[in-house]
Amino acid sequence: MIVKQEAGGKVTFATTADLKADTVTVGEKGEPGKDGKDGTIGVNGKDGSAVVINGKDGSIGLNGKDGANGLTLKGADGAQGVNGQDGKDGLPGQNGETRLVYETKDKDGNTKTNQVANLDDGLIFTGNNGELNRHKLNTLVTVKGEGVDKDQSAAFQSASGNINVKADGNGTLEVQLAKDVKVDSVTANTVNATTVTAGNTTVNTDGITIGGSNGAAPVSLTGSGLNNGGNRITNVAPGVADTDAVNVGQLKRLGGDMAAIGKKAYAGVAGAIAQSSIPQVTRPGVTGFGVGGGHYGGQSAVAIGMSSMSDGGNWIIKGNVSTNTNGTVGIGAGALYQW
Repeated sequence: MIVKQEAGGKVTFATTADLKADTVTVGEKGEPGKDGKDGTIGVNGKDGSAVVINGKDGSIGLNGKDGANGLTLKGADGAQGVNGQDGKDGLPGQNGETRLVYETKDKDGNTKTNQVANLDDGLIFTGNNGELNRHKLNTLVTVKGEGVDKDQSAAFQSASGNINVKADGNGTLEVQLAKDVKVDSVTANTVNATTVTAGNTTVNTDGITIGGSNGAAPVSLTGSGLNNGGNRITNVAPGVADTDAVNVGQLKRLGGDMAAIGKKAYAGVAGAIAQSSIPQVTRPGVTGFGVGGGHYGGQSAVAIGMSSMSDGGNWIIKGNVSTNTNGTVGIGAGALYQW
């Protein structure tokens, strides 16, 4: 007998042109012969049987090297599905299906039972919430990021070195985010952090500290107040309210006003000196006219005055007027009764 396997997997059994057999019957059926022996049809490989079709128990086996059983499929007794090597029913599959089961030998010669999966078995995925996603083999599984559409995904720029996927060897892939995340920018409505550092600026629970440049002392604003590190505070707007800070311009104007007031005050003092320097009459019944001058703090003044004493010498009256270099005029008058 010739067994021929074609390229498409078709196997053809045919007899040779010169048939050799124990008996050949042609014509009418003769007397029954002896019971035949159970035989096998084998396709032998180089190192042992590759395929064995056993006529005794109806099994088809794939034998390994040196005659070791590799894979045995059995359909004896009309059982549905395919049975194991020892004629046992295959293991049940999903939804009560009968599994295709094959047995192999391990390196120690022990029998190992294996199930053949099908497309409906698929894969099962889960996440932190514990919900299960079941997918058949050769079906689409979508993994996507939140809040990114198709157009945004095309222009998406990622920051490398921040995400790691770690396998634990037990079927779990853990997605890890780096403790120190490196990105170009962050946009957030609220940032909760113990310390934030940007260049030489540090913001923490104590306040904010800005490192000085070119050896200058740092500037800090904390609960204890402002420490400007000996640096000038610049670009201060003029104060308006009573509790506002004033700038140097306002202080200069105030200084100018104080200087002007000082000049006026000094001129007034000079006028007082000039008026008080005018002598008064000393004899009863006479009237006198006098002149006086004064100088104080760079300011000068002149004064004129008149005084008179009654005939009895009991009354003395006087009056004077002065002018100073600041352009102001001073007037004074007085009376005295003596006894």
